[in-house]
Amino acid sequence: MIWKILFGVTAILAQILQALAAPTLDSQLTSQLPGKYVFAHFMVGIVKDYQLSNWKEDMAAAQSIGINAFALNCASIDSYTPTQLALAYEAAEQVNFKVFISFDFAYWTNGDTAKITEYMKQYASHPAQMQYKGAAVVSTFVGDSFNWDPVRQGTPHPIYALPNLQDPADATTGPAKSADDYGESHYIGPYSAHHSDDGSSQWAANMPHDGWRNLFKPYIAAYKSGAKTPTVEVDEVVYWYRPTPKGVVCTGDILSAPMGANMLSDSVFVATMLTSPATLTVQSGDNAPVNIDVPAGIVTSNVSMGIGGQSFKVTRNGQTILSGQGGLAVKDNCVNYNFNVYVGSIGG
Repeated sequence: MIWKILFGVTAILAQILQALAAPTLDSQLTSQLPGKYVFAHFMVGIVKDYQLSNWKEDMAAAQSIGINAFALNCASIDSYTPTQLALAYEAAEQVNFKVFISFDFAYWTNGDTAKITEYMKQYASHPAQMQYKGAAVVSTFVGDSFNWDPVRQGTPHPIYALPNLQDPADATTGPAKSADDYGESHYIGPYSAHHSDDGSSQWAANMPHDGWRNLFKPYIAAYKSGAKTPTVEVDEVVYWYRPTPKGVVCTGDILSAPMGANMLSDSVFVATMLTSPATLTVQSGDNAPVNIDVPAGIVTSNVSMGIGGQSFKVTRNGQTILSGQGGLAVKDNCVNYNFNVYVGSIGG
């Protein structure tokens, strides 16, 4: 699954990220504007071999946390783009999901108006096409200078380009969260063996981020309902951490540690999702256990990283309600640098 960017029509969902560390949502999220949607940016460029079933599986996972549509990031240079777009639209129609094209202007140019118009003519009125205000949604990546007027004139069905700064509603439309791109290590979808490996398997394979979907789900629900705070229905812990401390020197990498690595914190991060107050206990490697009293709701805490296994426990009224081991031990040695994080969850 190649989800990259979450964003909402009529509200800036960047506030969701800020809310991960705060107990309330920004008022901009809770304003009663029409059509609150959440999208995920899907990288078509690395799913050359996807089948219809792969698309349907990814869409089902997205639907399970409240995502409404995929923005299908596609390049002009990939010969399989037409095939995969057709499969994506077919799958979306079958599972009652929505999609729209996001033209990646790292590859497309302002001179590609005719080709872009042909794609919009083909899909603008498709049953699975995401519509807003009666128009087919379309977007770009770094295509801010593209002139959509000729595309509108050449497409029988109305189109709604994001961002469209001529529409007052677009003042509250924008990107929110890089959610899934293996190459950039911020995916929230399951790691798929069916994607084309661009080298990112070196740091993304066996480094799941699935737990973050559990964390996003109540925020998405709160955003859509207009609630000021997310509702937690089941006790759960979501944790994430790197496989090594930042100062470890890897013995087999032809590259040095990435620029800025020294700015990172050697920490284990834990988001508690609690129905009522409880005590979180984290033991990171050979460090002493750390107890943190946390209130109900969603709260993110962190403790110093220690070498070895990671353990997590939540107690309430003297009873252990959640406990488990982290899925990856922190090591003080490595062959290749990996500053990606391992994300896991307990309970839920």
